[in-house]
Amino acid sequence: MIDALGYLVSAAYSEDKFGVIQQTLPIIIRLLLDIKMAEEKLPIDLVGFRTHVKDPYGRYDHIHQRISLKTSVNAALCRIADTFKNDINGIYLPEEYLRYFQRYLNRRNT
Repeated sequence: MIDALGYLVSAAYSEDKFGVIQQTLPIIIRLLLDIKMAEEKLPIDLVGFRTHVKDPYGRYDHIHQRISLKTSVNAALCRIADTFKNDINGIYLPEEYLRYFQRYLNRRNT
């Protein structure tokens, strides 16, 4: 769902003639950043954990889900930042969120 939301917002930049997505863009960005900040606060040690480990008892499912969530949120925020980087001044974000979103705006493409 998060990946789809990131793709939808990015595609809306050129496809949405009525600006429906652009009107809700600050809410979407804040939502994704809230998820990202909450995920970073969870204390789970992933050192030495291999993501391909299959556990018949489901003991590591929460770790797999967290890795998947983290990857999806990062990808969506990067995609949105790449798409709207030239127009970010026209999007109202509270100072705290804007400061956090700057990480994605200032990152270098590798």
